[in-house]
Amino acid sequence: MTINKIVAPAKINLNLHITGKDKNNYHLLSSLVCFTEFGDELDIKLRNDKQFNLKIIGDYANSLSNTDNLIIKGANIIAEQFDDFKGADIILNKKIPVASGIGGGSTDCATTIKTLLKLWNKQEPKNIEELLLSLGADIPVCYYTKTVIMQEIGQDLTPVNIPSFYMVLANPNIAISTKEVFKKFAQNPDIKNNISFKSTNDYNDFLKSITSSQNVLQKPAVAICNEILELLDNIADSGADAFAMSGSGATCYGIYPDKQSALNGFNKIDNKYWKTITRVKL
Repeated sequence: MTINKIVAPAKINLNLHITGKDKNNYHLLSSLVCFTEFGDELDIKLRNDKQFNLKIIGDYANSLSNTDNLIIKGANIIAEQFDDFKGADIILNKKIPVASGIGGGSTDCATTIKTLLKLWNKQEPKNIEELLLSLGADIPVCYYTKTVIMQEIGQDLTPVNIPSFYMVLANPNIAISTKEVFKKFAQNPDIKNNISFKSTNDYNDFLKSITSSQNVLQKPAVAICNEILELLDNIADSGADAFAMSGSGATCYGIYPDKQSALNGFNKIDNKYWKTITRVKL
């Protein structure tokens, strides 16, 4: 059995606060997270044995390992929960830039787990949330792919409503290490309260709410990659109604009310950047 062209949607942190640390010294987050219709693509075909094989194609294939990869780790962890399962041949078409702050590895892993459960006709294990979090802080939110307020280290997810809109995602073609961004953040920590956001289907109310908060990782990311500022200026000049950096960078987003506005904005953003138009996934 095979499922082709499964979209592993890009994860966008519309804002991000660090609220402190837990007893294990992990940073506590508060972030409004949404997903897009754009993402990596997966083809997954069941095998007759219990092996998982990964082939990576696409623009960023050469930047990734097909053995030490979250997709394989996730597949093995979910397979361990069942006695009877089949392995799979997995093809990843890598469209999301690597180390770009929009959850590429996490969404690939989470989407693989969901698809394998479907192909196996299995119910979610009772400890699914524990399994997901063991793979990484972003795996739970990428598994559910709903617009949420994400808190704690990533496991506390509160669904919220947002209006439909279009986005342009752009990246200066520079990979940034999340670990290095947090290290830079720790040198001058900007601890804030939890994100305050009320569900709304009104576009203008939504804009007011997200522009009243910020991404506190933007400043340390800019200290590592100053090109982010130039990119943000370019997006601002493109006519975006709101713009910011996502996650730990360096991908930035611009928000537009409709497809034509997004296309106009896309055309005004310098072609030296990686960029794409997409719509928020509701």
